[in-house]
Amino acid sequence: DTQGKSAITDIVVVQRTHRHSLFLIKPHTGITHQIRCHLAGLGFPIVGDQLYRHYCQLTKSKSSLRIFLHASKICFMHPESHQKVTFSCPPPAVFNEILIT
Repeated sequence: DTQGKSAITDIVVVQRTHRHSLFLIKPHTGITHQIRCHLAGLGFPIVGDQLYRHYCQLTKSKSSLRIFLHASKICFMHPESHQKVTFSCPPPAVFNEILIT
């Protein structure tokens, strides 16, 4: 299928530096690679994403072998109880290290 699938993503800029940006992203659909594809298409590929940009080499002190994409909050309806379940987790400290460089 060369036409692809329709996907909707809300993107808000939270912080910008001279080299990197931090976004708050809310995907409304669940298409594979949706966030990665949308950000790269807007000219903001994710640091460390080897598929949608050339590998971004970071210094060894900055955990260079990972993609800098983090789900800080996820919500869904539990399949058995049918109640909304929410999980939250702050971003890793290395995210702040990258933003201040």
